[in-house]
Amino acid sequence: MQNDNKNQPSSPIAPPPPPPIPPQAPYSAPPTQGYDTASAPQAPPQSSQATVYTTPKHFIFAALIGLVMGAIAWGIMMLLDRFVITPLFCNNIENFTVCANSTRLSAHSATILAALAGMFGLLAAGIVRPLLIAGAAAVALWGAQAWIQSSWWESLLTTVVLYGLLYLALFWLSRFKKALVAIILVVILVVLTKLPLML
Repeated sequence: MQNDNKNQPSSPIAPPPPPPIPPQAPYSAPPTQGYDTASAPQAPPQSSQATVYTTPKHFIFAALIGLVMGAIAWGIMMLLDRFVITPLFCNNIENFTVCANSTRLSAHSATILAALAGMFGLLAAGIVRPLLIAGAAAVALWGAQAWIQSSWWESLLTTVVLYGLLYLALFWLSRFKKALVAIILVVILVVLTKLPLML
């Protein structure tokens, strides 16, 4: 009997119960104080459906470039008139026609040079369609320095203001994504600018 009891298998031992899971604290967002939001990735700028993406900086640059080009156009006109055309053509009676129109010829030459400088300035500033803006401004203000009959400082101030306002307006119109729409609007503005001279 004792041998039979020893040969019988012993009853299995039950495994211990699993330890209880501690409760988790609710999630809270990290504090934003002192967090550098500038270093976070920013979404790319979006443009409207009709115009290209622009910032106030572009408008400021366009106006400033226009003001500078107005001063350059007036200064080049004065230099060409006094130191180039007048000494070369006003000492001979045969060149009376050229001498009589020396201011106008100087203004036209200065307008072309200012347009070239303005185109490169707009291109360096990242302004859209710099050739359209500079070319339209040159056509609209063709020889403007000459037909402003006033004192030198009034002529300079008027030329600078006209260039600045026109560059700003042309930039605003040239922002349209469709080139044809921008060109049509620019042409309308140029015609409206030339109307007072045609009357």
